[in-house]
Amino acid sequence: TIYGSQAPVKVNTELTNPLSGLLVCARCGRAIGMQSYPDNRISRYHHPYGVHMCKMKTLFAPVVIESLVNALKAHMEDFQFKLDTGEGDKEESRQKAIIEAMKAELVKQERMKQRLFNSWEADDGTYTKEEFIERKQMYAQAIATLKEQIENARQAAPAPIDYGEMISSIHEAINTLLDPDIDAKSKNDFLKSFIDRIEFDAIDFGKGKGGAPVLDVYFK
Repeated sequence: TIYGSQAPVKVNTELTNPLSGLLVCARCGRAIGMQSYPDNRISRYHHPYGVHMCKMKTLFAPVVIESLVNALKAHMEDFQFKLDTGEGDKEESRQKAIIEAMKAELVKQERMKQRLFNSWEADDGTYTKEEFIERKQMYAQAIATLKEQIENARQAAPAPIDYGEMISSIHEAINTLLDPDIDAKSKNDFLKSFIDRIEFDAIDFGKGKGGAPVLDVYFK
């Protein structure tokens, strides 16, 4: 029985984790959450509690954020190198060259198949019926294989990367993460605009000795 009236409990629904929806365990793929405290204790990143979770070291939030900033800086330097040296264009050209070579071989096989049919229709005695059937099957198989390889290469080819835009986005992300006047939701929204996920692992230095985060950033 409830006696009298009670004021509703206020629940703070404001986002406090700037990496919400981005940070996942590198070992099991489950989400890594952030534990905040009502007192002055420092927030920690950890697996949500549960018996099925893998044993991942809990780490202080500032340490994880610092590691993320360093990982983003490393990516920015790599993108800058590729932009300066044209490595990105070279890789794209290499992928195109591979596909073009397969397309040229496909045209060759289709022409040879057509010559086989022309010779058979002309009935010039070049091939017996058995030889014709064998060669027809050989060309058909080669053509089908090449078409499949070309399609697979097209799908596997990475989308062209605008390294200049990525460098700009990463630079802004670093400044956003380090700005104490920007709220967690704004930081989270910006990171999600160009980051797909951040895989989280941790080096455990032993009980009571802390640990070090290992982060891999995957961009959209």
